[in-house]
Amino acid sequence: MARFNPHHDASHIYDAAQAWERHCLSEDGSVFSDSQLWTPTLLDELDRRFVQNLDEGDGDFFEKLESQLRAGSPECHQLMAEALWLLMLFQSNIGAAKKAENVRRVWSWSGSELPREHQLLSDAVLEGLGSAGTAYNTQRWRELSLLIAALRTFKQRPSSEQQTLLKDGWSFAEMAEQLSRSA
Repeated sequence: MARFNPHHDASHIYDAAQAWERHCLSEDGSVFSDSQLWTPTLLDELDRRFVQNLDEGDGDFFEKLESQLRAGSPECHQLMAEALWLLMLFQSNIGAAKKAENVRRVWSWSGSELPREHQLLSDAVLEGLGSAGTAYNTQRWRELSLLIAALRTFKQRPSSEQQTLLKDGWSFAEMAEQLSRSA
C-alpha cells in the first residue's frame, strides 16, 4: 500500500499498525497494557464467547457484545477492545473520538480503565485513511468474526510459518481469503 500522500500524514496510523504487529501478532502482547492478550488461549475464549455465541436479539452492537462477553475473563474483554481498535484503525467514516470511546467502553468491562491520554487512542492515530462503507459498520460482527478466525489460524501455525506470513502480505491475505470462503 502506498504511504505517500502530500495532503495527509498517515505515519501515526502506520506506526500504530506496526506496533500492533510487533507486540501482538509477532508476540502475544498488548498495545494498551503489559499483559499477554493476543494468545491462542484468549483468542479461543473470544471465539467461544463472541463468534460461537452470536446474539441476533434486540439491542445495538455494544449491548449485545457486552452480553456475549459478560462471563468472559477480564483479559477477554481487553482483547476484544484491542480487536475493535484494530478493526477501526484504518477506517475514516467513524470519527477518532467515537473510536476511542468504543474501545474504552469495551475495555472498561474488564474492570479497569484505559488512560485518557493513551498515545494509540489519539486523534492522529485514529483519524483513519479511508471510508470502510456502511456494511463494515452495520455488519461489524462479521468483520470481527473473520479477524478472530484469521488470528486464531495464524497463532496456531508454527513460528517459522508465522514469520513467513508476516514477511509476505500476499500469503497472509491468501490465508485470510481461504477463511472467508469457508465461513
